[in-house]
This record gives sequence, structure tokens and C-alpha cells, in this order.
Amino acid sequence: MDQLNFCRQTASNKQRRYNSCMIEWDRNSRHWKLLFFYYNPEDKRLLVPKRYGLMATLNFANPIAWIIIGVLLGVPALGLLLAR
Repeated sequence: MDQLNFCRQTASNKQRRYNSCMIEWDRNSRHWKLLFFYYNPEDKRLLVPKRYGLMATLNFANPIAWIIIGVLLGVPALGLLLAR
């Protein structure tokens, strides 16, 4: 029974450390480029909370973020090319 409690406490401590690390990354100005773009290769999240406000922004160190930007820019551009 003691080992079960130890495992729960260890998991809880890991979660607290993870959460404090995320907060530190979110607030660290070194990871924010041009005040709006978040770039942190160590952070595996795709969406991160913005520094100010309630919205989220993309982590541009994540390759999926670039795919999303490519689709968002490529679809309208393709539509303009095909409309001619």
C-alpha cells in the first residue's frame, strides 16, 4: 500500500514540475519572437497560451504549425489561381 501512495505522490510531483516548466516557458521572453510568435523546440505543445489575453498561439518550433500555416495560406492562394 505504501508503494501505491509513493507512486501517486511521484506522479503528482512530476505533474507539478511539468506545469511549472510550462508556465516558465510561456512567460520566458526568450521564446517569443517579435512579441507574437512563440518558438521553443523543447516545448512539444502545438498550441500555447498567449502572453496576454485568453487566446492561444502556435508553437512555430512544431512542424505541424507550419503545415497549418501552409494550408491556411495555400488554400486561398490556390482558389485565386484557379479563379482566373
